[in-house]
Amino acid sequence: MLVVDDDPNLTDLLVDTLAAIGYEAFAAESAKTALEVLRKEHIDLVVSDINMPDMSGIELLEEIKKANRYLPVMLITGIGNDSIRNRAYSSGADGFLTKPFRIGTIESEIGRMLSGIKRTRILIIDDNEDFLSSLKQRLEDADNIVYPFATISKAAKFLESHTVDLVITDLKMPDGDGFSLFNDLHKRYPDLPVIMVSAYATDDILEKIKESGVSKFLSKPLDFKEIETVVATCKSRSS
Repeated sequence: MLVVDDDPNLTDLLVDTLAAIGYEAFAAESAKTALEVLRKEHIDLVVSDINMPDMSGIELLEEIKKANRYLPVMLITGIGNDSIRNRAYSSGADGFLTKPFRIGTIESEIGRMLSGIKRTRILIIDDNEDFLSSLKQRLEDADNIVYPFATISKAAKFLESHTVDLVITDLKMPDGDGFSLFNDLHKRYPDLPVIMVSAYATDDILEKIKESGVSKFLSKPLDFKEIETVVATCKSRSS
Protein backbone atom coordinates (compact mmCIF):
# COMPACT_ATOMS: atom_id res chain seq x y z
CA MET A 1 0.00 0.00 0.00
CA LEU A 2 0.96 3.64 -0.37
CA VAL A 3 1.23 6.13 2.52
CA VAL A 4 1.12 9.82 1.60
CA ASP A 5 1.99 12.61 4.05
CA ASP A 6 4.20 15.71 3.84
CA ASP A 7 5.52 15.05 7.38
CA PRO A 8 8.29 12.40 7.01
CA ASN A 9 8.13 11.52 10.71
CA LEU A 10 4.44 10.66 10.46
CA THR A 11 4.95 8.83 7.17
CA ASP A 12 7.75 6.70 8.63
CA LEU A 13 5.65 5.97 11.71
CA LEU A 14 2.66 4.88 9.64
CA VAL A 15 4.80 2.76 7.30
CA ASP A 16 6.37 1.05 10.33
CA THR A 17 2.93 0.56 11.87
CA LEU A 18 1.61 -1.05 8.70
CA ALA A 19 4.70 -3.27 8.48
CA ALA A 20 4.13 -4.37 12.07
CA ILE A 21 0.65 -5.62 11.19
CA GLY A 22 1.83 -7.39 8.05
CA TYR A 23 1.56 -4.94 5.15
CA GLU A 24 4.22 -3.79 2.68
CA ALA A 25 4.04 -0.02 2.30
CA PHE A 26 5.61 2.64 0.09
CA ALA A 27 5.99 6.22 1.32
CA ALA A 28 5.36 9.43 -0.62
CA GLU A 29 5.98 12.92 0.77
CA SER A 30 3.55 14.65 -1.60
CA ALA A 31 0.51 13.98 -3.75
CA LYS A 32 2.63 14.50 -6.89
CA THR A 33 5.09 11.83 -5.76
CA ALA A 34 2.18 9.55 -4.88
CA LEU A 35 0.82 9.78 -8.43
CA GLU A 36 4.26 8.88 -9.78
CA VAL A 37 4.42 5.83 -7.50
CA LEU A 38 0.95 4.76 -8.62
CA ARG A 39 2.08 4.81 -12.24
CA LYS A 40 5.06 2.56 -11.49
CA GLU A 41 3.94 0.22 -8.72
CA HIS A 42 0.99 -2.10 -8.12
CA ILE A 43 -0.81 -0.57 -5.14
CA ASP A 44 -3.76 -2.20 -3.39
CA LEU A 45 -4.69 0.68 -1.10
CA VAL A 46 -3.74 4.33 -0.52
CA VAL A 47 -3.63 6.03 2.89
CA SER A 48 -3.26 9.80 2.55
CA ASP A 49 -3.24 12.81 4.83
CA ILE A 50 -5.71 15.50 3.80
CA ASN A 51 -3.76 18.67 4.64
CA MET A 52 -0.76 18.84 2.32
CA PRO A 53 0.78 21.72 0.33
CA ASP A 54 0.36 22.05 -3.45
CA MET A 55 -2.23 19.25 -3.69
CA SER A 56 -4.46 18.16 -0.82
CA GLY A 57 -5.39 14.61 0.02
CA ILE A 58 -8.89 15.20 -1.32
CA GLU A 59 -7.48 16.47 -4.62
CA LEU A 60 -5.21 13.42 -4.74
CA LEU A 61 -8.22 11.19 -4.05
CA GLU A 62 -10.11 12.73 -6.97
CA GLU A 63 -7.14 12.18 -9.31
CA ILE A 64 -6.81 8.56 -8.17
CA LYS A 65 -10.51 7.86 -8.72
CA LYS A 66 -10.36 9.34 -12.22
CA ALA A 67 -7.68 6.80 -13.12
CA ASN A 68 -9.05 3.87 -11.12
CA ARG A 69 -12.32 4.35 -9.27
CA TYR A 70 -11.99 0.90 -7.66
CA LEU A 71 -8.65 1.54 -5.89
CA PRO A 72 -9.49 1.95 -2.17
CA VAL A 73 -8.38 5.26 -0.64
CA MET A 74 -8.41 6.11 3.06
CA LEU A 75 -8.06 9.74 4.10
CA ILE A 76 -6.67 10.73 7.49
CA THR A 77 -6.59 14.12 9.20
CA GLY A 78 -5.78 15.76 12.50
CA ILE A 79 -8.70 18.15 12.04
CA GLY A 80 -11.74 15.94 12.24
CA ASN A 81 -15.22 17.38 11.86
CA ASP A 82 -18.41 16.49 10.02
CA SER A 83 -17.73 18.95 7.20
CA ILE A 84 -14.33 17.45 6.35
CA ARG A 85 -15.65 13.90 6.76
CA ASN A 86 -18.61 14.59 4.46
CA ARG A 87 -16.36 16.21 1.85
CA ALA A 88 -14.00 13.24 1.96
CA TYR A 89 -16.79 10.72 1.40
CA SER A 90 -18.49 12.92 -1.21
CA SER A 91 -15.22 12.97 -3.14
CA GLY A 92 -15.14 9.16 -3.16
CA ALA A 93 -13.10 8.21 -0.08
CA ASP A 94 -13.47 4.57 1.00
CA GLY A 95 -12.33 5.24 4.56
CA PHE A 96 -11.77 8.19 6.90
CA LEU A 97 -9.89 8.38 10.20
CA THR A 98 -9.08 11.23 12.56
CA LYS A 99 -5.58 11.37 14.04
CA PRO A 100 -4.49 10.16 16.50
CA PHE A 101 -5.97 6.68 16.03
CA ARG A 102 -5.20 3.29 17.54
CA ILE A 103 -3.31 0.66 15.56
CA GLY A 104 -6.28 -1.67 15.96
CA THR A 105 -8.58 0.93 14.40
CA ILE A 106 -6.58 1.41 11.21
CA GLU A 107 -5.91 -2.34 10.99
CA SER A 108 -9.63 -3.03 11.15
CA GLU A 109 -10.46 -0.33 8.60
CA ILE A 110 -7.78 -1.48 6.15
CA GLY A 111 -8.88 -5.09 6.53
CA ARG A 112 -12.46 -4.08 5.75
CA MET A 113 -11.48 -2.23 2.58
CA LEU A 114 -9.09 -4.89 1.28
CA SER A 115 -11.60 -7.67 1.87
CA GLY A 116 -14.17 -5.86 -0.22
CA ILE A 117 -16.49 -5.24 2.74
CA LYS A 118 -17.66 -1.73 2.13
CA ARG A 119 -20.24 0.66 3.42
CA THR A 120 -23.26 1.10 1.19
CA ARG A 121 -22.99 4.31 -0.85
CA ILE A 122 -26.45 5.87 -1.09
CA LEU A 123 -27.40 8.80 -3.31
CA ILE A 124 -30.43 10.75 -2.05
CA ILE A 125 -32.28 13.29 -4.19
CA ASP A 126 -34.98 15.43 -2.58
CA ASP A 127 -35.70 19.16 -2.60
CA ASN A 128 -37.13 19.09 0.95
CA GLU A 129 -34.17 20.21 3.05
CA ASP A 130 -35.52 18.88 6.35
CA PHE A 131 -36.35 15.47 4.86
CA LEU A 132 -32.99 15.27 3.11
CA SER A 133 -31.11 16.09 6.31
CA SER A 134 -33.14 13.68 8.48
CA LEU A 135 -32.80 10.76 6.05
CA LYS A 136 -29.08 11.43 5.57
CA GLN A 137 -28.50 11.38 9.33
CA ARG A 138 -30.51 8.20 9.85
CA LEU A 139 -28.70 6.34 7.07
CA GLU A 140 -25.29 7.52 8.26
CA ASP A 141 -26.13 6.38 11.78
CA ALA A 142 -26.62 2.92 10.22
CA ASP A 143 -23.02 3.09 8.88
CA ASN A 144 -23.84 4.00 5.27
CA ILE A 145 -22.08 6.65 3.16
CA VAL A 146 -24.67 9.16 1.99
CA TYR A 147 -24.53 11.70 -0.84
CA PRO A 148 -27.47 14.15 -0.57
CA PHE A 149 -28.58 16.38 -3.45
CA ALA A 150 -31.47 18.82 -3.84
CA THR A 151 -31.66 18.61 -7.65
CA ILE A 152 -31.49 15.87 -10.28
CA SER A 153 -28.94 17.82 -12.33
CA LYS A 154 -26.41 17.98 -9.48
CA ALA A 155 -26.93 14.31 -8.70
CA ALA A 156 -26.43 13.37 -12.36
CA LYS A 157 -23.21 15.40 -12.47
CA PHE A 158 -21.96 13.57 -9.38
CA LEU A 159 -22.68 10.18 -10.95
CA GLU A 160 -20.46 11.00 -13.92
CA SER A 161 -17.38 10.46 -11.75
CA HIS A 162 -18.63 8.47 -8.74
CA THR A 163 -20.18 5.07 -8.17
CA VAL A 164 -23.04 4.39 -5.77
CA ASP A 165 -24.84 1.26 -4.61
CA LEU A 166 -28.35 2.65 -4.28
CA VAL A 167 -30.41 5.70 -5.25
CA ILE A 168 -33.31 7.11 -3.23
CA THR A 169 -35.21 9.80 -5.12
CA ASP A 170 -38.36 11.84 -4.67
CA LEU A 171 -40.96 11.42 -7.41
CA LYS A 172 -41.31 15.14 -8.15
CA MET A 173 -38.31 17.46 -8.29
CA PRO A 174 -37.89 21.10 -9.38
CA ASP A 175 -35.78 20.12 -12.39
CA GLY A 176 -37.37 16.81 -13.35
CA ASP A 177 -39.14 13.74 -12.05
CA GLY A 178 -38.21 10.37 -10.60
CA PHE A 179 -39.41 8.44 -13.65
CA SER A 180 -37.11 10.29 -16.06
CA LEU A 181 -34.23 9.86 -13.66
CA PHE A 182 -34.95 6.14 -13.25
CA ASN A 183 -35.12 5.58 -17.01
CA ASP A 184 -31.79 7.35 -17.49
CA LEU A 185 -30.14 5.42 -14.64
CA HIS A 186 -31.56 2.11 -15.84
CA LYS A 187 -30.02 2.63 -19.29
CA ARG A 188 -26.57 3.41 -17.88
CA TYR A 189 -26.60 1.23 -14.76
CA PRO A 190 -29.19 -1.54 -15.28
CA ASP A 191 -28.37 -3.24 -11.96
CA LEU A 192 -28.47 -0.09 -9.80
CA PRO A 193 -31.37 -0.30 -7.31
CA VAL A 194 -33.64 2.76 -7.17
CA ILE A 195 -36.09 3.53 -4.37
CA MET A 196 -38.75 6.12 -5.16
CA VAL A 197 -40.55 8.13 -2.47
CA SER A 198 -43.47 10.55 -2.60
CA ALA A 199 -46.25 12.03 -0.53
CA TYR A 200 -48.53 12.49 -3.56
CA ALA A 201 -48.82 9.14 -5.34
CA THR A 202 -52.19 8.51 -7.02
CA ASP A 203 -53.39 5.08 -8.09
CA ASP A 204 -52.27 5.80 -11.65
CA ILE A 205 -48.80 6.80 -10.51
CA LEU A 206 -48.53 3.74 -8.25
CA GLU A 207 -49.40 1.52 -11.21
CA LYS A 208 -46.80 3.30 -13.34
CA ILE A 209 -44.18 2.81 -10.62
CA LYS A 210 -45.03 -0.88 -10.41
CA GLU A 211 -44.63 -1.31 -14.16
CA SER A 212 -41.45 0.76 -14.41
CA GLY A 213 -39.14 -1.64 -12.63
CA VAL A 214 -38.35 0.67 -9.72
CA SER A 215 -36.96 -1.46 -6.88
CA LYS A 216 -39.33 -0.09 -4.24
CA PHE A 217 -41.81 2.71 -3.64
CA LEU A 218 -42.28 4.26 -0.19
CA SER A 219 -44.88 6.83 0.89
CA LYS A 220 -43.97 9.93 2.86
CA PRO A 221 -43.75 10.43 5.76
CA LEU A 222 -41.27 7.59 5.87
CA ASP A 223 -40.97 4.96 8.52
CA PHE A 224 -37.18 5.03 9.04
CA LYS A 225 -37.10 1.46 10.29
CA GLU A 226 -38.82 0.39 7.09
CA ILE A 227 -36.38 2.24 4.86
CA GLU A 228 -33.44 0.67 6.69
CA THR A 229 -34.94 -2.74 5.93
CA VAL A 230 -35.54 -1.79 2.29
CA VAL A 231 -31.97 -0.47 1.94
CA ALA A 232 -30.58 -3.74 3.30
CA THR A 233 -32.78 -5.75 0.89
CA CYS A 234 -31.80 -3.68 -2.14
CA LYS A 235 -28.12 -3.96 -1.19
CA SER A 236 -28.30 -7.74 -1.03
CA ARG A 237 -29.94 -7.91 -4.44
CA SER A 238 -27.26 -5.71 -6.05
CA SER A 239 -24.27 -7.46 -4.47
